[in-house]
This record gives sequence, structure tokens and C-alpha cells, in this order.
Amino acid sequence: PGQQYSGVIEYQIDEVAHTVTMVDRWEMFGPDSPISSEAYGDADLLPNTGNILAVFGMTELVAGQDVTRRVRIIEYHPDDPEHPALDLRLVEPDRGWKTDRAERINSLR
Repeated sequence: PGQQYSGVIEYQIDEVAHTVTMVDRWEMFGPDSPISSEAYGDADLLPNTGNILAVFGMTELVAGQDVTRRVRIIEYHPDDPEHPALDLRLVEPDRGWKTDRAERINSLR
């Protein structure tokens, strides 16, 4: 089997014609990528910036026989996904992290 990875897909839904069309797709590749989340995830368009806030809620970091569950939250502009505005990684070796969503609260910036 091929390498597993997670990504963000944008769809256009036509409720009248009952069709769904893929508009855009983004996959994260980099030094410690691809990102693969076994479960949990979310992606939201941020209307103030046009950025996408993507949540990969149950990724794994494997070191030898130890597996650490972690969360990765990335905010990026669709025209420049290689240079994220935010790349947050939550790692705690003994217990791990899981989440199913994140929200950008503009008043806390």
C-alpha cells in the first residue's frame, strides 16, 4: 500500500442539481510530513483573512517502539500553503493529545 496522509479538501455543493464538485485540495509535505491523522480533523475558512485553519487531531510521532499521539493545527493561505501563518504542534509524551476542532478567536490576537 502507498503512504497514508491527510489533507484539506474544499467542495462546492449544488443543492439544486444534487452534485458535489471538488474545488481545491491541499496536502502537507515538509521535513516531518506528510501529516497523517488517524481520526479527528477539521478545516475552516477564516473570513477575515481568507486563510484556512486546518486541524489534524490525532497524528502519531513514532520513535523506536514508543508512539506519541499529538495534535497539529495549521493556518495557511490557499495561495501559499508552504508558508503557514501558524503551525502549532501539541505534544505530551506520556499521555498524548487528541482534538476534533479548533477555532480562531480574533479578539485574542
